[in-house]
Amino acid sequence: MDDVPESVLNSEESSMAFIIMDFEGHTFEKLRKKEASILGPLAVKELVKRGKRPNTSSRPLYCTSMEGLGICFNSHRKRNKADINRYMFLSHCMGGSILKETNSSRVTHLVADDCRGEKYRYCSTFGIPILTKAWLESCWERKNEPDFRANDRGFCSNFKIKPFHGACIYLLGFSEEDHMHMKEEMERNGGRLSLDVNDGNC
Repeated sequence: MDDVPESVLNSEESSMAFIIMDFEGHTFEKLRKKEASILGPLAVKELVKRGKRPNTSSRPLYCTSMEGLGICFNSHRKRNKADINRYMFLSHCMGGSILKETNSSRVTHLVADDCRGEKYRYCSTFGIPILTKAWLESCWERKNEPDFRANDRGFCSNFKIKPFHGACIYLLGFSEEDHMHMKEEMERNGGRLSLDVNDGNC
């Protein structure tokens, strides 16, 4: 898409929308920077099929597989900020909404690093699906499938957070047999055994 004339890229026509295949690269970033209305071919087809007119928006829309979904993130690692920003971008490109807190009726899914934190406890209590970031990656991989829905139960079940996902646990005072059994169960459910009682990650 780098063959788009500069005169078109620099157009100040506010009602002009750009339909492009690749949501990356020079042309895409230039259009995004100028807050142009950017649509993917599938988004246009899906909207036309439903008799909807594409809205002029500064938020790129590749498809509508996440339309109506409210996504919240539960990340305790500052180094993950770049990843979170990317996942927020992908969610928006698929028609999803990003919400800061879980105590909103609009939240439909929580994307989490691990099985801790207030957001995790809230969603566990109220039955809000808690999924890994691989869910978003897989949704984006399927962005060209016309009838794909990101909230399909069968699809989402592949990315559910396990009970001990991301947890670091130190076992103390158990028999060798019990220790081995608990280690196996913990690892099967996403946890990690620590051999150091002073491990700061526990």
